[in-house]
Amino acid sequence: MSYQVTLDRRSTLRLIGATCIITALKGCTVADIFSEAGEGFTFDLSDPQFAPLNEVGQMVGVDSGGRELLLIRRSEDEVIALNRKCTHQEFDLAPDAFGSWSNDQLTCRGHFSVFSHTGAVVSGLAKSPLPSYDVTFDEPEGTGQVNFLSVPAPEGGEMAGEMAGEVAGETAGEVAGETAGEMGGAGGGEGGVPSEYRDLVNPFADDPDAAGRGEADYVNCVGCHGAEGVGGPALMPPATAFNLDQSEWTDGYLFWRIKEGGAGGPAGTSMPAFGSFMSDEQMWQLVSYIRSLGS
Repeated sequence: MSYQVTLDRRSTLRLIGATCIITALKGCTVADIFSEAGEGFTFDLSDPQFAPLNEVGQMVGVDSGGRELLLIRRSEDEVIALNRKCTHQEFDLAPDAFGSWSNDQLTCRGHFSVFSHTGAVVSGLAKSPLPSYDVTFDEPEGTGQVNFLSVPAPEGGEMAGEMAGEVAGETAGEVAGETAGEMGGAGGGEGGVPSEYRDLVNPFADDPDAAGRGEADYVNCVGCHGAEGVGGPALMPPATAFNLDQSEWTDGYLFWRIKEGGAGGPAGTSMPAFGSFMSDEQMWQLVSYIRSLGS
């Protein structure tokens, strides 16, 4: 479930008034609420922090009012604001982390969920939209304002409890699935690998340059499996490390897991299917690079 609530100012003030009535004995005031949450923030493209937004297609990460946001210069006269955490596994979508903006869409390079400019899920493993915020932008002046009141912060009460429980449940499920999947895959032998992959041999095994070419595509794997295959902190427990004894993994097994992803694995994991956007040649060269990381 995703909570994305849009309130006009009158509805917001009614909500605040009701809250104050309920908590009157505690001395609640409108000022108290706004001092805690804040109504938003202003930005100026002459400020170095926001200077990248002078160019259409650029974005910056912003932390404000307890929120982690992404400001994106969508066009000459429009700046949009989205929540910065991917709704699949909370990868940071800042441009220096896992976010990429192209063709009017935001892509999470963690597991390749794609979101529209409104935050709606276009494709990938994410199931919930990214909350979006109202932005007013004065292009001639190069200034603007982000309005937090359009998306109330998920604080306290039933909503926070439900969201916390949901996140905990999803995390537990993903951990169990990832762990079972990796264990089943690594030890599955011939019984775990589909017959069409079982006897495949890397055609680039004797190519000394294949690993170097595969390293270029390993950038898609770093978020979970870590630099140099040490395993990564994106999942708990971390995704499989490659800097170990790989003797139990056949070429066919590795190619299968890369091509089909976690959904086709022994128990189902969150790993994307790279066969949807990589050629067989690229995936075999990625196998070569993974092999080069083994001990």
